[in-house]
Amino acid sequence: MDELRDRLSGLVLRELSPSVAVEVGRQRVLVDGRPVPLTHIECEVLCVLSDHSPLVVSYEELCESVWGTTAPAPRRLSVIVARVRAKLGSQRDVVRTHVGEGYSFHSPLSVAL
Repeated sequence: MDELRDRLSGLVLRELSPSVAVEVGRQRVLVDGRPVPLTHIECEVLCVLSDHSPLVVSYEELCESVWGTTAPAPRRLSVIVARVRAKLGSQRDVVRTHVGEGYSFHSPLSVAL
């Protein structure tokens, strides 16, 4: 039963933009159709940001959503976001930094409020 659940969870594809999709169960992002592996934390960060798109997600809220606490060192989150951007390659600009506020996800699919 666990094997079936794992296989089905790998099929969940979340389209974040016309060029970016996340295969949540496989912890990888598809950038222009090319698979790029993500760590569990990188996948969580990207999913939380896209879930709140186009709103800014504060550092505290992002840490709470990903780790269940606001305890990680401030630099840790910025390093993870930098790694996600690097893996997104040509689509790196969908993750934006708002200095002193947090991060946001923007794409052509994002609806302005």
